Amino acid sequence: MTSARPPCLTRRSRSYPPLLEAIHDPPRRLYLRGTGSVEMLSRPAVPQSSGTRSCSSYGAQVARRLGRELAAAGVAVVSGLARGIDAEAHRGALEAGGPTVAVLGCGIDRDYPRAHVALARRIAEVGLLISEYEPGVEPAPWRFPARIASSPAWPRRP
Repeated sequence: MTSARPPCLTRRSRSYPPLLEAIHDPPRRLYLRGTGSVEMLSRPAVPQSSGTRSCSSYGAQVARRLGRELAAAGVAVVSGLARGIDAEAHRGALEAGGPTVAVLGCGIDRDYPRAHVALARRIAEVGLLISEYEPGVEPAPWRFPARIASSPAWPRRP
């Protein structure tokens, strides 16, 4: 990662997701990483494809299949890059070559959990990683509820 400042959307930006703006206390800034278009944040999406971090093999298979089928239909999969269901939904979207967005609970320059560095890299190649936290902010348990609270605000359209 270079030392250049990552792209950032403010609440005044035209590309700031309108449904995110509508939640109580929306993030002032969204830092972006990846090659996906900013317009991806306004596409139809399945927000918070989250679940248990220690899922069964059946749960992992279902999450991956859903991610793959939704992405193949052009629906963005929005999740948190966490172990378990989140990661499998992202992997499914990537297998389909469809849109996926990872919402981070740490600085945009951090990959958490560390075991998902390769997954984060793959997401950045075709999609987006976003964070309300500036570069350098380490993951902390109290930051994750804020990430989860903002996820339902992603666009939902049939």
